[in-house]
Amino acid sequence: MRSNVTARRSERPTVNGQSRTPNRTLALGSRDSGHAAILPVHFLEQQGLFEGQQYRTLRFNSDLGKHGDTGRSEAEVIRAVLDGRADAGAIGSPFWRALRTERLVPEGALAEIWTSLPFNHCMFTARPDLDPSLGQRFAEALSGMSYDNPKHRAVLDAEGLRRWESPHLEGYDSLRQAAARQGFFDRPTPKLADP
Repeated sequence: MRSNVTARRSERPTVNGQSRTPNRTLALGSRDSGHAAILPVHFLEQQGLFEGQQYRTLRFNSDLGKHGDTGRSEAEVIRAVLDGRADAGAIGSPFWRALRTERLVPEGALAEIWTSLPFNHCMFTARPDLDPSLGQRFAEALSGMSYDNPKHRAVLDAEGLRRWESPHLEGYDSLRQAAARQGFFDRPTPKLADP
């Protein structure tokens, strides 16, 4: 998967051209969305663009806890770009692809101004006490899906995939780094009761 930053075609603020980014507003999806918030901020920092310094953010924290999987916050990001509340917005590549192929916005209304490097975005995990044979059957069912099968294609398209792959943990390095930098691994200090 990739993160895409889109803008109204008439605006087209640059991502790399810092002189045009100050005081611009970037719309972001849910705070816990890797593709629509966490990684775009991380990748922009790697290019020397820092939230609150080179750009402002307008965040849509809808469906928190679902990690951006519903697409609701990405739809809000696009609305904010189209109606002028934001100069640009970050969304995932499957959502961007759907906007274009299904013609969900007027032709030419948006332009892609930046695309991240590829990253892994989803992984199935299980409880330690899951029967290994059940886990193996589940993995075999996923790997047996074919994009040529229309029933399977709907599931694969929803995830922006052509096929399921075995986990490649190094593909999550950028997400781990971004989550650590943005405080997702920090645990709140428990408050002690007054004596």
